[in-house]
Amino acid sequence: RARMAWLQARLSYDAKKPEETLRLVDSLATMTSGLPDGLGTDIASTSALLRAQANFELGRDADAEDTLKKLRADFPTSDSAVYSYIVEADRSARQDKVIDAERLLTKLADDFPTSPYAPYALYQAALQAERLGTDANLREADKFLENLVTKYPGVDLVFSARMRQGDLLRELNQFPQAQRVYESLVNNPPPALDQAAQDQNTILAQLALAECHNAQSADNPSHADSAQRMFQDLIRS
Repeated sequence: RARMAWLQARLSYDAKKPEETLRLVDSLATMTSGLPDGLGTDIASTSALLRAQANFELGRDADAEDTLKKLRADFPTSDSAVYSYIVEADRSARQDKVIDAERLLTKLADDFPTSPYAPYALYQAALQAERLGTDANLREADKFLENLVTKYPGVDLVFSARMRQGDLLRELNQFPQAQRVYESLVNNPPPALDQAAQDQNTILAQLALAECHNAQSADNPSHADSAQRMFQDLIRS
């Protein structure tokens, strides 16, 4: 019954009915007493996260933040407590509180490095740093991405992180460094979910590499030749 009641609350949130979600979460409190410790903790922590998310949707940010603080105090190592930093960071990002969002994401990555959410938090922290726009912020974003790739080489985000690194280096006018990043993706592509995704990633990396050569062609004719050859190969493929 407790599991079904929690699922009903989750579905109401997914259906964008936050008021109903709050009502259903309130009713869950009476069902957790007497449950095995693991199940009771799981339902209580995920319910608290749902409560915070519903309050954010209703614009009740103070109530949501209070709920998240209590969630992290009561269940500090739970998946819900860890994920709560992503929830709060997303809310801050949507309100253009970029520095707050970045701080929350880096806290997750620093405090919970073994969490499956840590690589995602680093990637999102990079995107928030990039939003601030200065060269220093772009270098900070590159640092987050390098940290992701170094610490979590087997995650699906590695290709996206490397591609973003190459793009950031181009924005910083560091074209030789960007070229090396794209070449590494072409020559040693990270594993993808399936062959179709692998093929698509290779094409994207080849296109980025060709564009990088083209951007350097004004000062070096060999880059123009490389760019032309790669564009022609992509058209034929």
